[in-house]
Amino acid sequence: MNPETITFFVAVWGAVLSTFAVGWNFYRDFSDRGRLKVTCFFGLIAGGNLGVEHKDCLIWTVTNVGRQPVFLKQIGGSLREDRHWVNFGHTDLPKMLKPGEYVVDFMDDFSSINIDEISAFTAYDSLGNTYRAPRKQMKVAKENLKNFLADQQKLSI
Repeated sequence: MNPETITFFVAVWGAVLSTFAVGWNFYRDFSDRGRLKVTCFFGLIAGGNLGVEHKDCLIWTVTNVGRQPVFLKQIGGSLREDRHWVNFGHTDLPKMLKPGEYVVDFMDDFSSINIDEISAFTAYDSLGNTYRAPRKQMKVAKENLKNFLADQQKLSI
């Protein structure tokens, strides 16, 4: 092999490697932000220091899964026709969530919302971003909530 061929391959290798490095830096910089993961389920709150003994509730867990802090502003949901509702629950919001931190909140009064109109369970940050619970979780939680309300209605009759 002559020196010009070796120089050519080294130059190509350097160009490929530097292009990859620049691309990786762009990807890392653009993805280096806070993100919230929202989970929501219907469950039972029992005991603790919340002043609730045994209560059936809709429970949100909002976790910062990103690498930057996120300012969690509200927890609630979306209704059909581009309307929203906010749960003024038992957690002091707004709250700054560092990476890995989470907030658990619950709703135990369902009289103010129509369950059939719920299209998503959400969390909102201070930048106006909306984070939604997975659709499958939403469907299961809505079904459990409907069953609970139907049972409550039967008991009150």
